[in-house]
Amino acid sequence: MGYGVGIAIREKLLEAGERGVVVADLFKDMKSKETSATYQSFSRYCWLLKKLGFIEPTGEMEIAWTGTDWGKNPSLAKRVYYRMTPKGREAPIYEWSNPGRTFYDSIYGAGSWKDYMKRHHPPTGRPRGRPRKSSYAESLR
Repeated sequence: MGYGVGIAIREKLLEAGERGVVVADLFKDMKSKETSATYQSFSRYCWLLKKLGFIEPTGEMEIAWTGTDWGKNPSLAKRVYYRMTPKGREAPIYEWSNPGRTFYDSIYGAGSWKDYMKRHHPPTGRPRGRPRKSSYAESLR
């Protein structure tokens, strides 16, 4: 997820105020214009914001209902509303844009994010992106 997603989440939370927003609704808004992320990665992003203390549950919940008439209890899960904390309001934009880095650096010390990325995403020596196009004649050589 890019730099703009963190800013967009922050703006939506500021706009919502004390009422807060539901992560699923926030994802639905972001999915249409800001990100191509999956719900799992988006919810992890929000989980990191919660662990950093930038957002907190408001205490208000709703029941999410299915669109079918199956079973005796059609509820899926409780929808939890989250709001921005004072710490989240004071946090600089770069911490909102990369909460993973902020989280790992706060726990394991400065520079640990780079070590984490080296361990879990080692360089392959290949250039990033698509391989260059080759013609049929080149493939016969």
